[in-house]
Amino acid sequence: MWLSVHATLLMGPAAASDEPGVASATPSEHQEASSEESTAKPNPAHGARQAKLLGAGNCSWSTSMMAARALSDGVPYTFVGHLEASANQLPSRVATPYTVGPDAAIHVVANEVLGLMERRSVVKGRLDLRGRLIEMDGVRYLVITEYTRVGA
Repeated sequence: MWLSVHATLLMGPAAASDEPGVASATPSEHQEASSEESTAKPNPAHGARQAKLLGAGNCSWSTSMMAARALSDGVPYTFVGHLEASANQLPSRVATPYTVGPDAAIHVVANEVLGLMERRSVVKGRLDLRGRLIEMDGVRYLVITEYTRVGA
């Protein structure tokens, strides 16, 4: 019951079901969502939706809140290089599947822009990243707002 009520509140009545494995969207809704996703610009203040990026034990709400906070209070930051995979297990429960910078000390927040980068399979290449950097409790977080593949 708890899952149904919260799923209804978060995703609307069509998404909630007490029966496991029941699809909630019709094929036409999936097609509309796919075409909408390909044209919609990702919002850097929203957390990524992919489980792979969120990781086990991290909180999508905390991740979205950190992204929004970095955008409003952070400083501009530019980085050219490669994303390095991280353990993605900070005490803050903010999802940070990659790190950048000297000694891999800057944690990249799993936002919609990073999700788009994953879907387009560009995270393994050399990148020019632009975003906002914020430090909270001794941890530096980067929220990517734009990216360009270098040498593509």
